[in-house]
Amino acid sequence: MTKTFVLGRGALVATLACSGGAPRTPPTPSPSAEPVACPLGDVQPDLATWRQVRADGFTFCVPSDWRAAGGDRSKIWRHGVSSIEWGTGTPRLKRVVQSVVVRVPAGSMPPPPPPPNAEIKRFTEEIGGQTADMWRNRFDQDYYTGATWTNVNVYLVGETKDVSTADLELRIFRTVRFSP
Repeated sequence: MTKTFVLGRGALVATLACSGGAPRTPPTPSPSAEPVACPLGDVQPDLATWRQVRADGFTFCVPSDWRAAGGDRSKIWRHGVSSIEWGTGTPRLKRVVQSVVVRVPAGSMPPPPPPPNAEIKRFTEEIGGQTADMWRNRFDQDYYTGATWTNVNVYLVGETKDVSTADLELRIFRTVRFSP
């Protein structure tokens, strides 16, 4: 039997969206026109040169060499071929399709194996006083990162070609702070 697995950075988000719970009111994104210095430099000195991006209800910081695609009001920030995107609601799905042949006895269906050349990492952290579901997935040579918050309808997702930038994207996600 041939099975096609569709995996991507939004797979976890889709599962979470169906989990129910109290309805969430999303903050309205309106990024600041001019990013300011990252205030986390007081606690993490290596972030002193990073820039803060402001939206209604939350902020996050990016390294100073990252640039907003389409100006500082953009929801996409880039560094070379790497990018992060932020917003409210559910992030757009990124589909990665691979076909895998699985032979199973009639009547039994085991869980699907991870696709070849893939590494799936999902974990939970507290960021900005809220629980965030995070991931760093690799499919062949591409990395997909992300964070969604359980009680706040905010997401940040990223794509890159190397593990060190994937780790940097997770570090960017960890700078999110929510307004009271």
